[in-house]
Amino acid sequence: MRSIMIILLFALAASGAAGAVYNVHLHTDSTPDYVDVQSFLDTAHSTWTDPEDQAIALWRWMTRTHLQTHTTREDGRGLWDPIQFYASYPNSFCGYMAGFLTSFADAKGGAWRHRYLELGDHTVAELSWDGGQTWHMFDTSMVAFARNHAGEIADHTDLGATQSCALSDWWGAPGAEEGHVYLYHTDASIMSNPPDPAHSGELTHSSGYRKASDNPVLFERTLRNGADSYTSSNDVQTGYTHVRRGWVNRLHLKPGHEYARYWAPQGSGPDYARMTTHDTDPNEGAYEANIRGNGYWSVRPDFSAADPAPWFHDLQGVVHRDADGGAGPALRPAAGAASAAITLKLAAANVLTSGTVHLAGTRGAGDAVVLELSRDGGCTWQTVASPAAGAFDAWHVLTPALIGGAHEILVRATLTPDATRTDVGLDDLQITAFTQLNRMTLPRFQRGPNTVRFAAGPAHETITLKPSLHAGAALSYTQSTDSWSGVTARDEVDNFYKATLVPTTAGQDGQVTWRIDTPTDITGFEFGGSFIAKSTLDRVALEASWNGSDFTELEVFDSGTASTWDARLFAVSASVPAGARSVWLRYRMRSGVDGGWQSGGIQDALLKVHHQAQDAAFAPVAVTWNWIEHRTEGDVPRSHTRIVNNAEERWNVNVGGFRDPTMVSVITRLADGTEIEGYGDGQDVGPGAGYDKQVIGFDWMDDLSHGRPYTVSRPASATNPDTDGAELTDGTLIAPTRWTGATLVQNQTALWDGDAPLAVTVDLGAVRTFRAVRVTTHQPSTDYAHAGTITVSGDGSTLGTIQHDQVWSPPGDHMDWSYERSTEFADLPAGGRLAHSFWLLLDAPATARNVRLDFLPLSGRGLSVSEIQVFSDVTVTDWPDREIDLGDIPTATEDPGDAAPEVSFFRLDVHPNPMRASTVISYALPTPARMQVRVVDLRGRVVRVLEDAWKSSGTHRATWDGRGDDGRDLPSGRYLAVVEADGIKAVGALSLVR
Repeated sequence: MRSIMIILLFALAASGAAGAVYNVHLHTDSTPDYVDVQSFLDTAHSTWTDPEDQAIALWRWMTRTHLQTHTTREDGRGLWDPIQFYASYPNSFCGYMAGFLTSFADAKGGAWRHRYLELGDHTVAELSWDGGQTWHMFDTSMVAFARNHAGEIADHTDLGATQSCALSDWWGAPGAEEGHVYLYHTDASIMSNPPDPAHSGELTHSSGYRKASDNPVLFERTLRNGADSYTSSNDVQTGYTHVRRGWVNRLHLKPGHEYARYWAPQGSGPDYARMTTHDTDPNEGAYEANIRGNGYWSVRPDFSAADPAPWFHDLQGVVHRDADGGAGPALRPAAGAASAAITLKLAAANVLTSGTVHLAGTRGAGDAVVLELSRDGGCTWQTVASPAAGAFDAWHVLTPALIGGAHEILVRATLTPDATRTDVGLDDLQITAFTQLNRMTLPRFQRGPNTVRFAAGPAHETITLKPSLHAGAALSYTQSTDSWSGVTARDEVDNFYKATLVPTTAGQDGQVTWRIDTPTDITGFEFGGSFIAKSTLDRVALEASWNGSDFTELEVFDSGTASTWDARLFAVSASVPAGARSVWLRYRMRSGVDGGWQSGGIQDALLKVHHQAQDAAFAPVAVTWNWIEHRTEGDVPRSHTRIVNNAEERWNVNVGGFRDPTMVSVITRLADGTEIEGYGDGQDVGPGAGYDKQVIGFDWMDDLSHGRPYTVSRPASATNPDTDGAELTDGTLIAPTRWTGATLVQNQTALWDGDAPLAVTVDLGAVRTFRAVRVTTHQPSTDYAHAGTITVSGDGSTLGTIQHDQVWSPPGDHMDWSYERSTEFADLPAGGRLAHSFWLLLDAPATARNVRLDFLPLSGRGLSVSEIQVFSDVTVTDWPDREIDLGDIPTATEDPGDAAPEVSFFRLDVHPNPMRASTVISYALPTPARMQVRVVDLRGRVVRVLEDAWKSSGTHRATWDGRGDDGRDLPSGRYLAVVEADGIKAVGALSLVR
């Protein structure tokens, strides 16, 4: 018996080239798509339709995926475009975060509005989704929003108002208070509890925290501190905005390119990180923050390829030795060429930190070889190395000073021959490079079933420029421009009511022009940025030329463009002349005043020029995830590989364990036939490890145990005692902290030493009916932890048991504090979940006076118990198990039938797969055509012709049995199935395993 497994790896091709994949989107149903702003909005909102829910979703994703800390600036300017920031940078603070939220709202358009608020000591944003009729505050750095008494998300006036309500009366407040809504109605998912009314004048008193903020106890992120920001004067900025948009994170996979993204840092310092304004690695801080990772690029073109073009960004004046005598260096100047240039491009998808270039070849005594680098699309070049005569083979360092902060680079070797040109050339040119990643935005898995989406974008490359316009910039716009005149660069780069590049003289035009050259034909461009006009005399015109002389005005920004002084405007090419490989893009500006802070002009510029891919055919992609599953029997490394055969695919990956996995890496490259699809250990654990997520709603006033007496079976520790025997029902819940005995936490929790059982019995004062019990405990160190089990009974009848591992199955709207992910807590049983509220939801109401909780500590660890709550009523609502809706996974059709003319020709299918004995290759034709279906080996030799005949429109099938035209079994290996009609080809790579 023969056993043949054939995997069809789909590719599109107009020739026999290797193919590539451009503008890749790769994300899961646990992480939005951060390629561009629209992709982010589409995915971040995908499970929500109500505008308020969408706004909360935006706020939630933003707060989850950054740390409030020192920011990073690139070339002296801030990172204000949220898409550029979130993919690569995990560190920022309130001013930027508020700006990011307004940028997202601005991109939504329609009835959405935004405004930026400078408070006395803080910065937030407000959104409107009804055209500005109502406003709603979202704090994306201190992680807060609140609801007013009408149940709507409050604006800043609500938050600062002096009010009272039934809850504040019940809580014991003496009367109306400033900041009431903030103090009592901050969303329950992000507050510990309303603050103690006995300490109303103490902003830092340790009762009532914004518990999901960066470090709530240590940094005193109390609700009173938060409310205080709204009770004094504030500046609602309506004349100008903090919006930046237009950035795209581009991931291309070309022959010889591999990108591995690691959740964990691969090193520290400037070689691996973009340093903060305090010259620190973003991971440094109050705790080792574990907020950034690293990517690693490897670009290794094949110098043995007889057709080298697909492996390179550009080849000028180059010939391969196989076409030039067959000896000497692999790539060298062609006959008659005064010089040759061999160029690689790395579009890094994230911000680069450092790298290396390997250069190997030979140089005659009269020749010259220069290795150069460009970080501005080829506008300027810096020399990296110039090897001496003779053979050379060395790695050259790309320091942070050379490439740090760039998102794409060109590496070029220029060869200048003497009369004996064949003794100068290259045998190798490689790039390796590190990028910085925001690990919180990487496409992660959760335990249970995960859906992955891969999508290829337009098959073109893009040169992107984001020049530094301000005075004193190390990478000044003057270095990359083709020309400039009549303009002044100002040194104020982040003042949003001022322009940075302005006309020098009132009433006279200034201009700055970039010339962009491409190695292949230009397919389009988009350029513009953020501009400001303060009077009717201010204007900025966007102009373009295809010859450098004749410019066409495409767009104009002036005082009538927007309702604010500033706005974003981009010009897009309407048409492109055939064969164009150069374009001149000009910003022409005029102002009513001499160059200064009152001038109109440019705040930020962004230029993107698209050009044809070297090979637009789709090539199969190998995508491999690596992670660690946390199982009861121990940690297990896992992996899964998918061969992506189509421009868009979705698939499932099942993850086991009792908690979410520790993500290790995701690696993408073009498939080469050596990959084994599926799980690395061959085991699909199924979807059963997941859990149904819910949201538990409650009213503080339904807590029957609030202020009630209780008894304990053994005394608390002297280190942090249960003061007056009242701390466990006083309404004060501890926020995440490592502190145990300090004054700030003494009233929030009580410690019990040792692992002996503890029983706490709460007297409700009368027989009461209740629906749920919530117990908040604290895990500050290796000495004290959440309980292993908590058994709850009412008047002697067991009601249920809470297990420790509920900590890994929190409610759907759970928000972790910002340091939860820190490796500092890796040795603790619950990781960084230092404070947690455990729920026991009863199937039916229970009736009792005495509610007893029997705590069984984890072996060798004591207990830290903060609060016991018995609720007369709660609400339980469903929450999406995954917050990104990627839809159902399509299933293959066993017999597609003949009546499917609407299917695109380039839609290939194979069934069965895996198979025994034979497989069927299905393809579709929109119109009748002469078809040939053949199988070729990797040397290009035809080994089997399956069909060669006229076919009608519709779906057709060709059967292959793994044999050649001579009837013999073909050996294991990789083959190509070529389906061709009217000169157009679809190519599928076939891996044959016997």
